[in-house]
Amino acid sequence: CAVGPNLRRLPSQLVALMLDADKRFTRYRAFRPGEKVSKHSARVVRLKVLTKPLIWDIEDKIRPLQIFVKHRHDRRAVLRIQGLVRGFLARHRLRHREEAAVQIQAVARGWARRRRVRSRLASLIFLQAWTRGMLARRLRPQQRLPDAEPEPKDEDGG
Repeated sequence: CAVGPNLRRLPSQLVALMLDADKRFTRYRAFRPGEKVSKHSARVVRLKVLTKPLIWDIEDKIRPLQIFVKHRHDRRAVLRIQGLVRGFLARHRLRHREEAAVQIQAVARGWARRRRVRSRLASLIFLQAWTRGMLARRLRPQQRLPDAEPEPKDEDGG
């Protein structure tokens, strides 16, 4: 099942396909005298020698192919753009998540650091109080307040 118009009835020239800079068969040249037909060959229709009604007939046959190729090209372009936008949005969301994670980690580290500082400060205050108490009891007994007189006990035993 051939696709497109039947070009065998039209005047054409057999050409050898050649590689371009990207290693694709996009260029062609005429066969040299005595050269064997290679598997990389094509027929080029000579449009300059065709009549106008024949050219119009070819255009009518080729138009659906051109529309299909244009549609496929446009669809690939749309898919490419969609992929680029999706990638951009994914990277954008990831960047915001990373920034949020950094903020959460900073808050957690600050909370842990303040908790450690409060604990050490409480230990330090306790140690200062204990040291001052020891100093007050041992080194300066003369500066302490005199002990209060004990209260007399009741004769009732209570």
